[in-house]
Amino acid sequence: FTVGSAGRVEFAVFDVLGRRVRRLVAADLGAGSHQVVWDGLDDVGRPVASGTYLLRLDGPDGVSARRRVTMLK
Repeated sequence: FTVGSAGRVEFAVFDVLGRRVRRLVAADLGAGSHQVVWDGLDDVGRPVASGTYLLRLDGPDGVSARRRVTMLK
């Protein structure tokens, strides 16, 4: 993902009902490209079910990305 300006960034995975499943990033990041890998686990370390999930990137400039992903096992 790419952050347009430096500041607080939160990148998280949500289920289709809008409940947060996993917070992948919650940190101050510099502007530019960054990379994160979701291992298919929730916030407490349990494997998530196969299905559709939503990725949301909140940055210093507001919500900059929303994407759907499919977890297949």
